Amino acid sequence: SVITPSGGFHSYMAIYSGDSNYNGPLGSVCEPFTVLTRQPGHTPGFWQNQNGQALLTQADFVELTALNLVNEDGSARDFTGTLDANKAALAGWILADAGQNMAYKLSSFLATITLNINYGFNTGSGLVFAPSLIATYATAAALATGPGGQFITLDNLLLLANTELGLHPTAASGDAWRLYQTDLKNLLDAIANSAPIFLP
Repeated sequence: SVITPSGGFHSYMAIYSGDSNYNGPLGSVCEPFTVLTRQPGHTPGFWQNQNGQALLTQADFVELTALNLVNEDGSARDFTGTLDANKAALAGWILADAGQNMAYKLSSFLATITLNINYGFNTGSGLVFAPSLIATYATAAALATGPGGQFITLDNLLLLANTELGLHPTAASGDAWRLYQTDLKNLLDAIANSAPIFLP
């Protein structure tokens, strides 16, 4: 039979009898392993359509306004109108095109994952496999966790994105920080599209 443990960190007991290709200890050895869990996630399109829009409350828009979200021109993207007006503004904004300003696209996915967490589609404490981000950027390395220090919590990934948007509300082609914003965006994009994460 096949046993599928819940997502997280586990171990199994392996018994080694030894052979010419194995130089480790003989007998029973505890071997760690991890199980990835897929969460449904939702893309920006969900929050633009009627299904996502029906869930939204003013509390969501207060939270989004507190983030460093930006428009295509780098100006602040706030939601301070009525609930209906805020829903319409989000629908017209969230399907961002990063052609001119990567910060706009990163903002779209920061808002998307924030809403996903609010409604239980993603888990902020989940661990995102991000070895390249951690190896390349000191800001990510400082938040590394999990096996081999190759993971970052989804909450901390959002923190990195929000901090970066506060520093650089525009990221045009040729800007030194555009690649960092692209890497952050790509990870959030993957989570929105149900990439596996660890749920310890």
